[in-house]
Amino acid sequence: MVDKSVAARATIWSAVDLFARQFVSFFITLILARLLSPSEFGVAALLLLAIQLCTVPLQLGIFTALVQAPTLGTEQTSTVFWLSLAVSLLLGLLLILVAPSLASFFEQPVLQPLLAVAAAY
Repeated sequence: MVDKSVAARATIWSAVDLFARQFVSFFITLILARLLSPSEFGVAALLLLAIQLCTVPLQLGIFTALVQAPTLGTEQTSTVFWLSLAVSLLLGLLLILVAPSLASFFEQPVLQPLLAVAAAY
């Protein structure tokens, strides 16, 4: 059974983590908006959108289940590793393949090489 004070502290730290990440993200966005032209900022926003959409399948709760498992064997950790790697490679390849179409759709030719570099990252 989980102690209520431990659960409360964990909840507080999770909230602090979330707010800190949001604050840093907002601050970086303000800096980019100040440094980049409106067109460049739009391209950066499209690039970040594509990257965020690709990370959604990786956050399916597999890692949470791994952390919460009472016991871990080599088979479980290996499966999660290889599954994560396969999904990442597949999504990176998919992003490279759709990069020309996305650049054409948004009428931003510079987006194609940026998406390919982001996919490789």
